[in-house]
Amino acid sequence: MKPSGDGANLAVFDGAAQWLAYAPAWFTTDDEPDAPPAVIQLVASGESAVIELRNGRVHTRLGRATDPDLVLDGPPRAVLGLLGGLIDLERAGRLGMSATGRRDLLTRLCPVAQDRAHAEDDVLG
Repeated sequence: MKPSGDGANLAVFDGAAQWLAYAPAWFTTDDEPDAPPAVIQLVASGESAVIELRNGRVHTRLGRATDPDLVLDGPPRAVLGLLGGLIDLERAGRLGMSATGRRDLLTRLCPVAQDRAHAEDDVLG
């Protein structure tokens, strides 16, 4: 996942933990469809959501996972900025987010814009 800016646009996420329910809609695919299933727990401002990666798809739900492979915990602007590709993991950490577990799972999330670019490349040949 590549950041598309320096994080200046992250103010929109301040205090918006409810966005955790919508964040995974930004992803259309698991970039490694043949990889084993994985679970990412999101925690921001007391709100929790789960991203499940399996069979090349991204599934989401509100709540907590029993045994997540990765936990992203911090201010909504850091968690959602990272997931949306606006910032990288280092910048999210400077904004107060912690990442515990398999950080490599972040590379499997494919933001909508990147997925569309891949689809256009496939069409254009």
